[in-house]
Amino acid sequence: MLRFFGLPQLLRYSAAHRLVLTILILLPLWLLILWAVALS
Repeated sequence: MLRFFGLPQLLRYSAAHRLVLTILILLPLWLLILWAVALS
């Protein structure tokens, strides 16, 4: 799939994708941490 899109497009959108992935990954982690702190 990455080969289909090609390297230039991947590099062009990598910053936006990295930001979105970071938010999607960190948000559940922060919610889990807050939930654990609230229960303790």
